[in-house]
Amino acid sequence: MILEARDISFSYERKGAELFSNIKFKVENNERVWVPGPSGYGKTTLCKILAGYLEPCKGQILLDGNDITRLNGKALREEREKMQIIFQDPYSSLDPRKTIDSTIREPLIVSKKFSKKEIEEKTENLMELVGIDERLRRAYPHELDGGRRQRVGIARALALNPEFVVCDEPVSALDVSIQAQVVNMFEELQDKLGVAYLFIAHDLLVVHHISDRIAVMYLGKMMEIADADELNGNPMHPYTLSLLSAVPIPDPETARHSKRIVLEGDVPSPLKMPTGCPFRTRCKYATEQCAKEMPPLSDRGSGHFVACWNK
Repeated sequence: MILEARDISFSYERKGAELFSNIKFKVENNERVWVPGPSGYGKTTLCKILAGYLEPCKGQILLDGNDITRLNGKALREEREKMQIIFQDPYSSLDPRKTIDSTIREPLIVSKKFSKKEIEEKTENLMELVGIDERLRRAYPHELDGGRRQRVGIARALALNPEFVVCDEPVSALDVSIQAQVVNMFEELQDKLGVAYLFIAHDLLVVHHISDRIAVMYLGKMMEIADADELNGNPMHPYTLSLLSAVPIPDPETARHSKRIVLEGDVPSPLKMPTGCPFRTRCKYATEQCAKEMPPLSDRGSGHFVACWNK
């Protein structure tokens, strides 16, 4: 196991709203975990916490068994090298004043672990690894298209050979024609490097087919966790059922007989969360018990965890 989140909770003091609470899951070696859920409800904040850029209000984050929430200074920097983050917008995450070459080699220089020759060699290897033409070394971010900019961000994230990479909506800002190329590249890089991924994405179709395990979040609560094949074949939570029903089906005959589950009502405001289960206001199975208490994640067999009183 590379990373484990234990009962992570976080809230912004000014807003006074708890973005998420008691989040728990694991990412194993060489595994791809997908966390779907609606935008604007803490997924990016969770990314920053897992990557060590923000400190949770409660809980622990274990990286190779070490609790990084208790580290600081040099010890924290050393652990951070094992994990990196790829941001949603490849343009805003790159310094417009730096060339592609300077951007990729920056973490190598900051680490102070490599000679000039090694930095030069690693920069060339990283560019080749992610498919960036050597002729673009002196180019600036504004001179590249979205796909190439994201490749630069990926090369930078892989510079220090991390064990674990958090991908925060890594293709949502890209054209549809480029999204598949980048997602396929993630697969190829994992085969070559053995890195583990945590994908945060609301686009069901993009990373659906490359996930080993899926952890479904709704309004800061974990609703269901299972292996991808198990969850796709036997979804249990009503929110998961609605999510999977929205995934486009390529076979016209199968699509014709499938039924889309359309949720009623609006997504609650995080400033005024419903009591109990946050999904109960949109769930047709909701009972009085759902309003009183959030159901715990319980194992329904084969590592399939569900937080629901009525499923």
